[in-house]
Amino acid sequence: MNRLVAILTCALVLWGAGASLAEKKTVKMEEVVVTATRGEKKIEDVPVSASVVTKEEVEKIRVTFVDEALKYEPGAYLKRSKFAATTNNNNVTLRGFAGEQRTLVLLDGQPLNDAYSGGVEWSAIPLENVEKIEVVKGSASSLYGGYAMGGVINIITKKPEKETFSVKSSASADNTYHHSLNYGNKIGKVAFLLNFEKKSSEGERTNLVVKSAKSGAGDIPVTGWEETKTSKGTETYLIGDAGKNYWDQDQYSGKFTYSIDPTSNLSLSYTGGRREYGYRDPQSYLRDADGKPVDDGKVDLGNGKYISITPYNFLSSWGETDNNIYHLNYESLVGAVGLKGKFSLNDRQSFWVAHESGATAQGGPGKLNETSPNNALQLEAQANIPFRENDLLTILA
Repeated sequence: MNRLVAILTCALVLWGAGASLAEKKTVKMEEVVVTATRGEKKIEDVPVSASVVTKEEVEKIRVTFVDEALKYEPGAYLKRSKFAATTNNNNVTLRGFAGEQRTLVLLDGQPLNDAYSGGVEWSAIPLENVEKIEVVKGSASSLYGGYAMGGVINIITKKPEKETFSVKSSASADNTYHHSLNYGNKIGKVAFLLNFEKKSSEGERTNLVVKSAKSGAGDIPVTGWEETKTSKGTETYLIGDAGKNYWDQDQYSGKFTYSIDPTSNLSLSYTGGRREYGYRDPQSYLRDADGKPVDDGKVDLGNGKYISITPYNFLSSWGETDNNIYHLNYESLVGAVGLKGKFSLNDRQSFWVAHESGATAQGGPGKLNETSPNNALQLEAQANIPFRENDLLTILA
């Protein structure tokens, strides 16, 4: 017994000494950013407020969409009124500049803000591909144009240096699922990364149906309603909801990089996806004398009040968004001068259907709304010319 204690004690001492030595040998790599000046610089040397969210930090906070990775970033304001990643409800702004069209969002240096509203389809960015997120706060319009009044968010994806393979799956409340499959490798001068992600949720009942009552008697006595008030104090009645706010999304992407020589490389990437969203299973809280739900007719609330309802009152919109993002990038170093050429196309097609009077959960009249065409095309050439010590002249065309 004494021998066992002695052995364990020696093992613990040796382990502690090894851990101490390991800590002493640990070298913290200098964080390099490219977004702040359009050229590589140590983060402490850039002339603006800049920060980096690493992939390790993203994994720690367990996010589903990329914009959620910025919720703890100082100076960044994340608006997410619903969990589902719909363009109209979710955005990120910097330094208090209202409107997502005033914060430029990049994917590997290519703009994601669309041509329709200046908004960003955050759900189109594969989460598992993210290597880091660089955040530059404050106006950067001189380098990046009008969208960068509040700042720039640059999402940088992984570039594999060896064979990697991962399969991940997670589940959470409301039957929400996130599955991903990734494979990357480097063979000779070619490095590539392939990704597929599936995200879905049956959602919560978020769109409540509230109506005002009129004086008089109804034809159908009902129970199940709840008296409430508007923000202005007007008396109304909660009578149902438009269903669960579901969404279903597929994402797929590929990134290929070819090293022409030690100072030059060419990369091609594609990110695509389809997302459907809407409401399912609308319900009326009103019940007749037999306990059956009522969603149509002139219902009597008692106390000399009634409400006229139809199935249309319990319906809400649904829609679909398709994203296709193409990037072609060339980088080379000629002497001390860095040269870059970029081509990008952000193609988004989307529609939503608003139900009209006479519609039911089974079908009926509606209005189709489209945001097509919605394409953003960019061609760019850049030269970084060093002059004096630690200074860089950037020329854009």
